[in-house]
Amino acid sequence: MSNPLARLFGSLANVVLDLGLPTIRGWLRDRLGPDADVADVSTDGSIVRLRGVRIPLGPRGLVVLDEAAATITSLGDAGPALRLRSFEGVLVFTRGDLRDRFARADDAGAVQDVANANATFRADVAFTASDDPDPAAWIWGDLAILRATWTTSADVPAAPLEGAARLFVSSRAWRLERGRLDGGPSLGGDGKLPVVARFAAAGVLERDDRDERDETEEANAAELLVPRALSTLAFTLEHGRIGPFLEALTALAGEDAVRARIPAALPRDTRIDAELSWSATEGARAELRLHAPTLGARATLRGDCGPTGAGLGARVDASVGLAALLRRFGAPALATPRDEDTVDVVVTAAGDVRAPAIQIDVRAHELGFRLGRPRFVPAVVVRDVAGQVFVSGGRVVGRIDAAARGRIVTAELQAPALDFAEWSVAVRAAALDAPFLRDVARTLGAPLAIADDASASVALAFGPPRRREEEAGSAASGTVTLAVGGSRLVAELGVPDVLVRVTGGVKVEDVAATGVFERAAVWPSRGDLVVALDVARDLRARGSLVAASTLLLSVRQHEGSLAYELEGAKVDLTLDRAGLRYEGLRFSGHGGRFAGYGAVPFSAPARDAPPYLVLQLEDGGPTLAMQLLRLAHPPPAIDVPPLLGARGTLALATDLGLAIDLGLATPNGTELAVALRIAKGSLDRSTASGAVAIEDALVVARAGTTPLSGIVHVDAEVVEGAARTVRARVSSAKVEYAPFVLEDVSAAVVVAASGDVLWNRAGARLADGRLSSFGVARRGGAVSARVAAASVAVHELPPIEGRMFGAYVRGRASGTVLGHREPDGALEARGDVVLDEAAFPVIDRARPALARYGLRPPNEDATGPAVATIALDARGVRVTEVAVSLYGASVRADVKVSPARAIDGGVEITLEEEYLRTSKLLTLPRVLGERLVIPIALGGTTAAPEVKAELGQTLGRFLRDNKVVDFVASAVEEAQLFFRKDAAPAARSEPPPATREAELRAAIDAHAADWDALAARRH
Repeated sequence: MSNPLARLFGSLANVVLDLGLPTIRGWLRDRLGPDADVADVSTDGSIVRLRGVRIPLGPRGLVVLDEAAATITSLGDAGPALRLRSFEGVLVFTRGDLRDRFARADDAGAVQDVANANATFRADVAFTASDDPDPAAWIWGDLAILRATWTTSADVPAAPLEGAARLFVSSRAWRLERGRLDGGPSLGGDGKLPVVARFAAAGVLERDDRDERDETEEANAAELLVPRALSTLAFTLEHGRIGPFLEALTALAGEDAVRARIPAALPRDTRIDAELSWSATEGARAELRLHAPTLGARATLRGDCGPTGAGLGARVDASVGLAALLRRFGAPALATPRDEDTVDVVVTAAGDVRAPAIQIDVRAHELGFRLGRPRFVPAVVVRDVAGQVFVSGGRVVGRIDAAARGRIVTAELQAPALDFAEWSVAVRAAALDAPFLRDVARTLGAPLAIADDASASVALAFGPPRRREEEAGSAASGTVTLAVGGSRLVAELGVPDVLVRVTGGVKVEDVAATGVFERAAVWPSRGDLVVALDVARDLRARGSLVAASTLLLSVRQHEGSLAYELEGAKVDLTLDRAGLRYEGLRFSGHGGRFAGYGAVPFSAPARDAPPYLVLQLEDGGPTLAMQLLRLAHPPPAIDVPPLLGARGTLALATDLGLAIDLGLATPNGTELAVALRIAKGSLDRSTASGAVAIEDALVVARAGTTPLSGIVHVDAEVVEGAARTVRARVSSAKVEYAPFVLEDVSAAVVVAASGDVLWNRAGARLADGRLSSFGVARRGGAVSARVAAASVAVHELPPIEGRMFGAYVRGRASGTVLGHREPDGALEARGDVVLDEAAFPVIDRARPALARYGLRPPNEDATGPAVATIALDARGVRVTEVAVSLYGASVRADVKVSPARAIDGGVEITLEEEYLRTSKLLTLPRVLGERLVIPIALGGTTAAPEVKAELGQTLGRFLRDNKVVDFVASAVEEAQLFFRKDAAPAARSEPPPATREAELRAAIDAHAADWDALAARRH
């Protein structure tokens, strides 16, 4: 190594004899380079003074001396030509282009200004010669280094260094003795102790007799680890820091020469205490103690090697906080252990310093991973961590194994160069069993039940994050496979533009077994799904689910659950931190075809949050309708018309309320709009309006075959209150109950919370008269009703089995009947009937028979209202207190028909004297008296009635053969339709009619507010 100052002052004495400035500049530039310069040279006796000296130090450094003074000692060759007395100046390092600019400046002042403003390293230097110089020295004295500073990456000046050394330079050798540098107090106020460096060094200067060197010596010198100009070195460092040290090296040698050779992960606040020595004959020895608080690391290095770098023997014992180190490498949180976890590292190196073979042994009792979760979350722990890393030829490879609940997890490390600009870690686990997966679920905060047959395999590779300008991607790549039961999911990392891609097949039963649907209102409970999901870097996931088989969807109820079978189900999903959103939902089930969308928030939903589920029913039928009706609690005991068609929407709100809006239609004429609102499993704020075919209503009510037909208009609603009820108004222009036709039918209907159905203010027109009714149908099956008729023209009633009422009787019937039916079908009824404007055309049919007695038929017009009382119970039908008054005659009757259709009764016909006088045969008072009473006994059955008269065979035959008997027999037979055809139930005591009617009226009056509300709606 050639020393510029030595070359300068070693031959200056021969030059100063001439004292020509151009000659001196040429002499400087010839020895020190074209940028060397001196502004002025003068002599004062034996003293030579040089001003404005500029000496270049490599491509970045420059020494600028304001003034240097030397004493001319002799002009001969025996001793030095001169001895340096003193100099003052500055040592500057900066960028190469700036150094060239101020090194060639003409103005020395400008040089100082530029140097001070643009220096990356700057130190004031001064030299003072010793009073008792070594006779062989031309430089011997004290060198002072003042205010050595450099720029840092944070643009904050480093704490300045100041120091001194004893400098000896002869024509053949040089020495630095008692060297020391002391750092100033920390500028950051962090209480760090100032750095102290002690040094001593010695070496030889380049000899002039180069041609005479021994070639072997030159070859050996070329192999030395340190150039031969440095013969010995002793260096100690206390309280040093890697950061300032690297910054100083960067300021002196440039970033390209330093950064690429220092691991970027090494913290800048790492403390260094070092003892280094070098000998050209014995080699190098070093002991370093490192402490990196930010890594939680401590390390001790001891090593030595020969002068050429061969025979290396070194060992590092370290304890490192792995989490901080991995973060500095840019490892993701998923792969970062707990901050408190440390690993013990032993590094051994052998071979040659220039290309060492390094082995790194790593051990840790356990490492815990929180998978990116907060510090208070229990970690997933692996134990017995052990492995080795090898460094050879600048390449790093290694393998570390750990036990995860008894299963081995392997991590393999590779780095193509020691600067770790490129690195990779491959993590593999062939099988991780259910206990470990339970640990992972616990750490992730997922309250999942992990089945015993669950397992996972891992094959991941981690590397440094890619630059933004390169193809977007993750620092991790590979796959994680999860299998349980019949399900298998693969999570793929490293897909372009995607953080994780999840694909595979899932059995819904396996998912349900984890308990993820435990509190769900609607959840899949059976089926197979194909999953395709991409998770972006912002953790938003998009993808689709497609059902590969029939999917069973369950809906939670108060007791148990309901299930819906879905075919061809598929949906597009978007998942983020806010919740799950889905659209494009399509499926078919129970005869219905659906499309829908919805959202499931992961926190308390906002008031304006979209509903959990919105389904559009594109087409539906009776099977689907029955499934939907099962949502009500309790489910209504009804059937659905077999040809029912439905369209509409179903919406499940965030409060788990269900809204169903349906349009129902049948070929029979039903067109009904139904709005069901179901809250907590019960109907709430629901309505139904439109037209209902009575045939369909009978199917819904499970009424069996009844000769009813017509279209009824319905307007119903569910009313909230202490007892939730349903109010409805029904009306129809015409209802047929063969053979009868009711017109202008209307009624108010209430369905009580108990399930009882009540009707009131029911009315209809029949045969130019009016019918009215109120009653109740109990949920258990009992029915009570009061039916009143007013001025019904019986002669206008339709025929029954071909018999016209008008051929037998005419008039307007009025009356009231109170009836009751028990759940077993037994009937009870009582009432009175009055026939005004009564006439009996049937009497004329007796004209031929009466003519034989010289009688004409009585006038068919009654002289007053005809009355009768009707009673119906388990013992049969009884018509009593029948009273008909005619001109000249009257009829009284009492007839009973048993459930077995047996007839028992009697009719009493009284012929008045006025009527009897019209017959010459029946005028003898002694024979007939004032009137003639004809008793008639009725017996037999409705199929074969028997009529017995006690007055003569002729009258008996007359009474038996005329059409009145036929009519009475038919009426009795039709009354028998009210009875069951099987054996009659046991007779029961008949409650007083007043009691039965009071109970019915009390039931109706309990809903007075409902009747008033329905009446108001009608108007």
